[in-house]
Amino acid sequence: MVGKFLEDAISPVAREIGEGLADLVNLAFTPIQKLKYVRDQNLEDFKKKLETRVKEIPEEKLTEAPPEIVGPILEDVGKYYHNQEYLRMLFSSLISATMNLDKRAYVHPSYKAIIEQISSDEAKLLRYLFYHPYFKNWRYPLVGIKYIPGHIADEKKGTIIKKLKGGAISIHGTSKSIKEFDLGFTLTNYVALDAFYAHCEEPWKFPQYIENLTRLKILNVVIGKSLYHYEKEYGEIIQSEYIDSIIKNNFFAKNGKESFYVFPLNYYEITGYGLDFLHCCL
Repeated sequence: MVGKFLEDAISPVAREIGEGLADLVNLAFTPIQKLKYVRDQNLEDFKKKLETRVKEIPEEKLTEAPPEIVGPILEDVGKYYHNQEYLRMLFSSLISATMNLDKRAYVHPSYKAIIEQISSDEAKLLRYLFYHPYFKNWRYPLVGIKYIPGHIADEKKGTIIKKLKGGAISIHGTSKSIKEFDLGFTLTNYVALDAFYAHCEEPWKFPQYIENLTRLKILNVVIGKSLYHYEKEYGEIIQSEYIDSIIKNNFFAKNGKESFYVFPLNYYEITGYGLDFLHCCL
């Protein structure tokens, strides 16, 4: 329409107006054209990933994909999720699992909704937890932080405590057990280093990730119980700079007074439902 207008334009004024209109049209549609190009490239990447996963299935184990599961996934990937690489990866793995007789028994229609509700960092964390060579029982150390009013250090071996004074943190000990500090104020129950080990973009959001993955029944948190023979792993968390940063920035630290903190030992685990999900989608 714009081209014909320019061809038919006789006066210089009309030609100038027509060229201006053409510039506006190009300006308006260039981002759309770029988005379409990116979308096409992402969908091609998704197809290649899916083809690769399907080719890995032994021929005698290969079966048709159930349309009631695969259909909605393909539709949503094309419309909404094509620009998220981690989602394309998870969805391609799920589709290939539906076509693999060895994995099909683990597939559940709810997995699509689960994938749609996890972030890229949560996907990285789950991949790390699932493939970590050390934790074969799918259980992982988790430490809490409890603020204790008053002086509690007696310099005896036993429970590790930390003292914050004048912005400096020092490590002490007490003969008391964690259970004797019922009057303390719990700052958090969710401290671990796994999000750092998994190279998450925002590892400090680990408590949020745990809450969400627990809500989705992928993980389960056990408060008040610890894992046997994990003293080294618990110690690494308690003595980490990450836990020190949480202590220094809590509400009680801002008054500048001497404060003490103990560290209840907890753990979290991948649920049976979560293991089935990860077995299909990673």
